[in-house]
Formats: sequence, C-alpha cells, structure tokens
Amino acid sequence: MVSNYSGNVQISKKNGERSNLDNENPGFLEPGDRIMTSGSSGAVIQTLGGRGAVQLGEYSELKLQEDTPEKQDLELVRGKVYSAVDKADDFAKMLQDKMKEYGDDLLALPGVGQARLRNWAKKFEVRTPIGAAAVRGTKFAVELKDEDTTEIAVLEGAVEASDLKGEKRVLVEEGFKVIVTKDGISEPQKIADIEKWWEKQAGKIS
Repeated sequence: MVSNYSGNVQISKKNGERSNLDNENPGFLEPGDRIMTSGSSGAVIQTLGGRGAVQLGEYSELKLQEDTPEKQDLELVRGKVYSAVDKADDFAKMLQDKMKEYGDDLLALPGVGQARLRNWAKKFEVRTPIGAAAVRGTKFAVELKDEDTTEIAVLEGAVEASDLKGEKRVLVEEGFKVIVTKDGISEPQKIADIEKWWEKQAGKIS
C-alpha cells in the first residue's frame, strides 16, 4: 500500500484503469499494478507487511510484479527508488528477547503474529529491465540512468546484485555500488559521492 505521497501520483491497475491518489483513492497495489510520479512528486510504498518501505522519486514508475507468501518483487520501469528494509537479524534478536519474557504466548502479542513472521522470511527484490537487487535487510538506491544502464548503491547492509539473466551475482556491501548494463554487471565500486534525493523529497520514508 501507499503510505505517503506528495504531488501528482497516479496508479494504473492491471486491468488498465487509472486514478490519481487522493483521500478517496488511498492506493492499494496488487500484482500487475503500477504507480507513477510526475515532476516534484514522490510516493512511499510499504513492503513486506511493514518490514520495509520503498520511496519512489519524481518522474518514476514502479510495478508490483509478484507478491506471494515466499517472495515480493518490484520492477523499476523508469526513474529511481530508495528502499529501507529492516534486517532479519534485528527481528530475530527481538524475538529471542520476547521469548524469554513471554514464552508460548509470544505469537499472541500485537505485531508479532504468524502473518508478520511470514513477511520476515519473504525474499524481496527490486528489478529493472536489465538487473536486480535481492535484499534481506538494508538501505539502498536503484536508478535507471537510461534504458541500458542501472546503478545500485548500498547505503547500509548488503545487496546481492545480478544481471537480467542471473548469470552473474555480485555482493554489494555498504558504501559501494555496481553498474548493470545489457553487457553485464561491474565489480563493486566505492561510492565517492551520491545525491541523497530521498532526504529532500516531501512524502519521504520516516
């Protein structure tokens, strides 16, 4: 679902229906749906049952490709996104602490039920037409520089980046980036400088 937005944001449903986000159209996404932003616009989409969030930049388009109990896939069709996903290790530690306190009553606690546990086990990927970033818990940015070039930059944690065919996979750690083209994927490069557009955007990840 769309938890926050600013400016002109539109949702295109799988059946072709389009609507602008407003109070009457809150923005729930199903597989096959797309969300699009225009100039000076942005949106935040909750992912993994609230475990993560994706912030869509201006002039961008994002498609929910797949959402199953095992996997959630988003495709960046154009533009750029910033994503923050809580680490599974952090959740595991929280569970251990609560199990010591609550024991068998743990799953009855608000926010810890079976549905949320399943979301923590889900695989999460952000794809582009030429590459993908597989995530377990991190903060990263993906940008389609043009139709043949994708940049994946990791701000916290690590991402497994791959080319479109999945023939080469590269672990990208905090402070590094890779460039993916139709010819393949680069080795990780140190991030010298990056424009943190997501921090300046209205309707940003809190």
